[in-house]
Amino acid sequence: MTPHRFPHLVEQLRLGTGNQPGCRDVFAIFNVRLLECLNSYCEKRKAKLRSAHGFQYPIGFERCLTVGKEVMQESTFVGIFEEAAKVALGKSAVIKRKVSLYYSLSLDRRLELSTPDTGNPKRGAAAFETDICISETLDGIDFPRIVIEFKESVTTHDILTYSAKAGKHKQIYPCLRYGLLSSALSSIPGRFFTHNESLDFFIAAKEYRKGEQVRTLARDLITRELKISKTLEEIHFSGKRVDYFCRDVVFRNFSDNEQGV
Repeated sequence: MTPHRFPHLVEQLRLGTGNQPGCRDVFAIFNVRLLECLNSYCEKRKAKLRSAHGFQYPIGFERCLTVGKEVMQESTFVGIFEEAAKVALGKSAVIKRKVSLYYSLSLDRRLELSTPDTGNPKRGAAAFETDICISETLDGIDFPRIVIEFKESVTTHDILTYSAKAGKHKQIYPCLRYGLLSSALSSIPGRFFTHNESLDFFIAAKEYRKGEQVRTLARDLITRELKISKTLEEIHFSGKRVDYFCRDVVFRNFSDNEQGV
């Protein structure tokens, strides 16, 4: 489409009579220009904040400034949870992104494991990839403790998929805690409570726009889940005996104190 046709096509769009491919080109170009303008606005807005207030984003923070609103990016959440895990576990903490964990191990005809190296799962070889896996180094082995999957919005299909995935991993790693964080949801949808079976926690984190809020959340969550994981380890592998079990359900809003139900 040549530039001299723009006025004619725009007039067709205004009158609602345009039905040729050139009209679609105008829409496409308009969308691209609009995105360019928004990106330019974001950069100018950040520069203005820096020059006017000497404001600098904390290291590891990535923010997308939209009109009148800030949205924290997924990579920010990942970085903060990594920091919290290092504080909770100290030098024994091993935090990896895009690490694979086994969902199945089988025995061959000699009743031996058909997987020779169980400490090094590979995606596609009876192993699923996870977004972030928090492990603890024990006797030179990275022992998986917590997995967190990060999504923007979450559909019913996502809930079913991640719940099944968590269940598969827990069959191989019985001390593993597994959860989901959505950066685009401000509340947990009802379909999660309907369809979830194996996920241990869900965080709808859209309203967590301040770094300190997320750090507090990450610290509390990881401390709690690590304690549960270590107790499960003692029960499964060290013969720990207990006479009471309760599967707590914890509901919480960002502005409220934690409430157990």
